[in-house]
Amino acid sequence: MAAAEIKTSLGIISISEQVLATIARDTALQINEVMSMDGRYSHGISSVIGDGDAEGVRVSIRNKNVIIDLYICVKHGMRIPAVALQLQEAVKEDIFQYTGITVAEVNVNVQQIVFGAAR
Repeated sequence: MAAAEIKTSLGIISISEQVLATIARDTALQINEVMSMDGRYSHGISSVIGDGDAEGVRVSIRNKNVIIDLYICVKHGMRIPAVALQLQEAVKEDIFQYTGITVAEVNVNVQQIVFGAAR
C-alpha cells in the first residue's frame, strides 16, 4: 500500500492511504446532502483489507499526487453539481488541515439519489 510522505528536518512522516480515505469519508458524511457512501464502486482499500472506514472512497498516489475518488448517494432534490463542489472543497481542505498534504484531485461519483429523510 502506498503512502503519502512529508519530509521534515527530523525525518519522513508517512501517512497511509487508509488514513486519507478515513478523513475523506468522515468529511463526506458530515455534508447533509450526502446520504451515504456507496462501497460497491470503491475497488481500492476497503476491498483489499476489508475495512468499512474506507467504504465509498478510493485513494491513489501517483507521482506524489494524491487523488481521491468518492462514491456517494445524494439526497433527492439537491443540486448535484453544488453538492459535489462543496464535497470536493471540504475533502481537500480537511485532508490538508489534518495532514498537511495537498490533494491534487477529488473526483465525486454520484451513484444514487436517495428518497426519504433517513440517513
